[in-house]
Amino acid sequence: MSMLVSVVWHRPVRLHDSEKFIYWCDIDRIPRKPGVYVFAKQWGTRLVPMYVGKAQNIKARVVQQLTGNVRLMRGIENEDIGRRVVVAGELERKPGVNVAKAVHIIEAALMAKFIEDGYELLNAAGTKRPHHKLEFSGNLRCRRLSGTRIEVKA
Repeated sequence: MSMLVSVVWHRPVRLHDSEKFIYWCDIDRIPRKPGVYVFAKQWGTRLVPMYVGKAQNIKARVVQQLTGNVRLMRGIENEDIGRRVVVAGELERKPGVNVAKAVHIIEAALMAKFIEDGYELLNAAGTKRPHHKLEFSGNLRCRRLSGTRIEVKA
């Protein structure tokens, strides 16, 4: 059975250096609702995703990441230039929607889309998640079998 899942994106919240932790942010701007969050780099209006996570309480989970996931924060710190931000995507609750299942679907869909779009994401361990692009050429009949491009997660 398919379900309609709706997400409301909040404005990006800037991460800043912290004396106690690697990064901190204006945590009061992040909702205490179920949904997803994306750590990203921002250039003007463009966002480049670095990490996607899910949570029953986005605010609490982002605090856990900022205060306890040193590998992830170092991974974000070691990325190329760009303002570091966190973006919350709040699940819009609908009657009959299983929240845990919905946030899992949203996280998986966003990760797949970002990887398909060519972004390198940091996995839960805070290291790059390799993916490979395969290109096929040559015999037309065989190319129809394989297609011309395939992306594979390692």
